[in-house]
Amino acid sequence: MRIKLTILLILFGITLNSYSEEKIQKKSTISMGVDLASMYLWRGFDLGNGPAIQPWGEFSYKNFAFGSWGSYELTGTFKEVDLYAKYTHKDFSLLFTDLFFPGFEGLNQNYFNFKNQTTGHCAELGLSFNGSEKVPLSIYGGFILYGVANDSGSVNTGKVNHSP
Repeated sequence: MRIKLTILLILFGITLNSYSEEKIQKKSTISMGVDLASMYLWRGFDLGNGPAIQPWGEFSYKNFAFGSWGSYELTGTFKEVDLYAKYTHKDFSLLFTDLFFPGFEGLNQNYFNFKNQTTGHCAELGLSFNGSEKVPLSIYGGFILYGVANDSGSVNTGKVNHSP
């Protein structure tokens, strides 16, 4: 009797564990990919003269997403590595991004240097309307909060994308 009860409890535990893992997996996703771009423009600035490979990855759980994105010029020296956190509610997303520019001339290349005037980092806070089937338009606006791109001469910009 004791052995049957033990086996029954083990089977119940395995079944419950499988059910909860399946439930969590449905709420979370991991996505990865690589894009190839003919050249890389950032807010209208040409940051490379040739093609770039742009790997990315994202973990999302419910309305939250955490990810990374990079751009590596194939024929030159430009590189960018970004980490971000995003919260999405309905058609809107709030996004915090840490952009890092390794190899950018005149900047400290230490990833852990966060001194405002010498860091290779740039922190941005953004808000986007993600569009829908009825409104095939996405709008993004962001503000550079900290880092090398945050000086008195910089301009905070946004972009608009239209999907057919």
